[in-house]
Amino acid sequence: MTGADRFRRVDGLFRAAVALPVESREAYLVQQCADDPTVLAQVRSLLAADGHEQGALDRPALISVSTVLEPGGTGPADSVPETIGRYRILRKIGEGGMGAVFEAEQANPRRRVALKLLRHAAGSRRLMQRFRQESEILGRLRHPGIAQILEASSGGEGRDTCPYFVMELVTGSGLLEHVRAHSHNPRRKLELFCLICDAVQYAHQQGVIHRDLKPANILVVEDDASSTPGGPPQPKILDFGVARLTESDLAAVTQHTTAGELVGTVPYMSPEQAAGDPAALDWRSDVYALGVILYELLTGRLPLDVRRVMVHEAVRMIREDEPTPAGSIDRSLRGDLETILSRALEKDKLRRYQSAADLAADIRRHLHEQPITARPASALYRVEKFARRNKAVVAGVAVAFLALAGGAGVAVRYAVVAERARVEERRQRVESEHQNYRACLSAASSALMRFDVAEAQRNLSAAPESLRSWEWTHLRSRLDDSLLHHSTGLSTVCAALSPDGGRLAACNSAGVIRLWSVSDWTLAAERVLEGGVAQRRIEQFVFSPDGRALRADTRNGSLRLDAHTLDLDAREERVFRRRSPDGSIAFAADRGVQDGVVVEEHATGRALFRFSGRQSSEAVVRFSPDGGLLAICMPRERGLVVYRCSDGTALCHRPELLAVADLCFNTDGTRLAVAMTTGEAHVIAIDGGGTVATLPAQGTSVVAIAFSPRDDRIATAAGNGVVRLWDALTGEPLAAMLGNHSPVISLEYDAEGRSLVTVCANGDVRWWDAFAAADPFVVRVPQSVYGVTYSPDGTLLAAACLGGDRPLRIWSVADGREQFAGLDGFLSSVAFDRDGRRLVVGRSTTNAPTAVISIDGTQIASLPGHFWRTDWVGFAANGEHVASLGNNGRLLEHVIDTGAPVRRAAFPRNEDQEGCRAALSPDGALLAVAARHQLHLLDAASWETIATLDGHTSSIYALAFSADGRLLVSGGRDREVRVWDVRTRAPIATMVGHVDDVFAAAISPDGRRIVSGGRDRVIRVWDAERFAEITQLHGHTSYVYCLAFSPDGEILASGGGDDTVRLWETRPYRERRRQ
Repeated sequence: MTGADRFRRVDGLFRAAVALPVESREAYLVQQCADDPTVLAQVRSLLAADGHEQGALDRPALISVSTVLEPGGTGPADSVPETIGRYRILRKIGEGGMGAVFEAEQANPRRRVALKLLRHAAGSRRLMQRFRQESEILGRLRHPGIAQILEASSGGEGRDTCPYFVMELVTGSGLLEHVRAHSHNPRRKLELFCLICDAVQYAHQQGVIHRDLKPANILVVEDDASSTPGGPPQPKILDFGVARLTESDLAAVTQHTTAGELVGTVPYMSPEQAAGDPAALDWRSDVYALGVILYELLTGRLPLDVRRVMVHEAVRMIREDEPTPAGSIDRSLRGDLETILSRALEKDKLRRYQSAADLAADIRRHLHEQPITARPASALYRVEKFARRNKAVVAGVAVAFLALAGGAGVAVRYAVVAERARVEERRQRVESEHQNYRACLSAASSALMRFDVAEAQRNLSAAPESLRSWEWTHLRSRLDDSLLHHSTGLSTVCAALSPDGGRLAACNSAGVIRLWSVSDWTLAAERVLEGGVAQRRIEQFVFSPDGRALRADTRNGSLRLDAHTLDLDAREERVFRRRSPDGSIAFAADRGVQDGVVVEEHATGRALFRFSGRQSSEAVVRFSPDGGLLAICMPRERGLVVYRCSDGTALCHRPELLAVADLCFNTDGTRLAVAMTTGEAHVIAIDGGGTVATLPAQGTSVVAIAFSPRDDRIATAAGNGVVRLWDALTGEPLAAMLGNHSPVISLEYDAEGRSLVTVCANGDVRWWDAFAAADPFVVRVPQSVYGVTYSPDGTLLAAACLGGDRPLRIWSVADGREQFAGLDGFLSSVAFDRDGRRLVVGRSTTNAPTAVISIDGTQIASLPGHFWRTDWVGFAANGEHVASLGNNGRLLEHVIDTGAPVRRAAFPRNEDQEGCRAALSPDGALLAVAARHQLHLLDAASWETIATLDGHTSSIYALAFSADGRLLVSGGRDREVRVWDVRTRAPIATMVGHVDDVFAAAISPDGRRIVSGGRDRVIRVWDAERFAEITQLHGHTSYVYCLAFSPDGEILASGGGDDTVRLWETRPYRERRRQ
């Protein structure tokens, strides 16, 4: 019987036995399995797991027939060595499904760590894969709410190999234990829970679904440095052992998680998770688990207590039964909290909160006494759900109702109720559409952060067209950063660019060669090689240095083709693995010598040197440009070696570099770039073999690498198609470019080094800007950016930097070129006049002058400044005066020509000294001034206070008017973004989502979107009609201090503490370059 046959038989017998009474099962199985005691034992094991006593379902489940059949599933051995790797084992902390966790001590740096060990891994490929996946997933997550991984390695040899990874040692108590021990009130519980949601949301944005969220996997650290002073302690999420990545690895997940298999801990499983279909799982399954955790935190019990029932009954309850309303357990939970819990625990994931961020935002709205977005289920929806669960009862009631509904009054009332139900259904349909839109954008943004272009494109295409706005076009613009895109029309295995860059040759595995003219992308020639399929496969494809010949090395010999017509010029039967660029030296198998390799002169056949290697056929081989050096890496054998071709002298040996995917010498052969399948790359000096630079791990294997012609940059292509640019001396990342949908098989610079060309396995050919910056377009500036602004006509962008060399920068928007760099000191604010010909610049030094300059940098005036910092500057409506606001609360106006003071006003200064803010309405009629927690609306002509707006609870740091002057947006230390009606002076909405101070806000010119940023480094995009968060923009590595839309609304500029100005575009890179 095959393994598959046994699997089917065990599965069928198990399902049949489960349906029988317990007392009848044994007799049935003995009768059915009389011929196979092994099958009998396996079914008995499954039934024992299915009917385990209380507590069985509280453990992580990976329940299926395949689990029982899997060999070698032993846990960690009881005998653990005193040391593992660099770590001394101190004590066992705990033990789980995959291994044991120990407290260990690291010598250098000296610290205590947690070491997770998997023993006897060689006996269980499945456990080994899950163990490695957990370490890889933790390696990509860097968040204060997630335990950090420090190292992954293995100890021992052979069958005693012990894979392990090392994490920070989290000393704290479990979530439920912590809450009980500290007798937290509901508010404190909710604040703590929001921090858990923030960590889960971060993991989702990195493309990681936990799949086993539960209180036992969340520790609360009392004295964590990342905790907010006065706020709740920091929870940390542990155990990503059954986590998986999102759609990009679904095929791999499905392969190792079969249908019907339960992954997770049953009481916390979502309905789709309980169904056992891995394809149905996404981030919303974690949202459901968060809902269970929140329910348990607030009520002290599970929403569905499935711990005392068998597995199949637990699955049915999770998929069909409704939890007890939280308000019926605790009356204080009625209202918002009960609604939030119901929304989080929806059976239908489309009706559930669409992200952990949405769930946290609603809780924070509740805590701030703001309206929540969740709504109680409509009467119609509740009736439909009841009807689906109780079809017979409903049918009887319907018959009785029809018999009784004879009166006109009943009919009218029914019609009214029906109409209300239809209205509510339409409202919920609209809400569902908006939630779907946000979910699509969140998934697309997450995919882009993982460089998964295909997944991002799928989600953007699925977003409802009627709701698409600035954020959708921005994300779409990031799908392809290439300058030009063509296709060879072949599933390509080899490609080469001619030395002059004018022709590109490509071939497929069947020996079809196509030659393209690059200038107009016309097919210049095509040839099909002769012979069988094996003989036609081309192993190496290269143009001669003069571009006149194209050499194709096949498994059946070598062909020399005319590089313009593909006519056959010459044929050799000798098979060469690699040749030097000029073809004079060849690397080939040594005939007659097992595992032998020879480096020989091609013209004479004279051997220059020989060596042997068991993996010589798998070796990665490259010659230096002049043919004088040969670099070779034999996997799993001798590592990387660089030889001198003339005599075979080994000049450089790096035995630890085994997993090499590609090699490239620089132009003079003094350095070697090494691409690793493990994701990183190294630049090695041939003289001495030392590492010049290391290019950090890229999340997937590096499949191709190339030096620029000037040797100052290195280009790499990763297995996911991402093309990156690096500084060749420092290893600093310069750009990451998206667009490829298939693995790269060829990466080359053009002769001038201005463009890169990639050819992918699917035949796509793309040209890339070899001097591109990262996307979104990043401009490096001398210091933190405290002000960004566009000229009224949108042709110029200015930034004020808090110090550094020439801290005022002005760029042309059309081509990105710097138009001016100048001034000195610490600049803190900047504004254009209405004509866009002058700027006023405020400084952040005690009594430093405020400067008025022309756009070419000519000094026009120097006006009195403020104590310490000038937080806002602007031109008066007449264009002859300048107004400024200092962080001391003083508002000043001066004449530009003479510097004479016109008037002054005083407002309360912020106690935290973060400064005051002001904004001038687009028509120049109103001036909004923020002082502490209040907003003052002034007549811009007279400075008379028209209104004072109250609502914020602490200092206000951000102010912005809409283009039509109808709305005013504010944000501040209370982490809220508030929207005000300028005409009525009334508050319209409060938007909650930031987890730290809000420093900046802006409204798109069309009024549809509000953006905000602050200390949490995230730019949040809000719907200006529904006042709900739509998506987030990630990229800044420090606080976001200023935001500005271009007048046409196509670009959002942002600046902050990471010394960058970032331009969030809506046009693809190639369109921007055409200007």
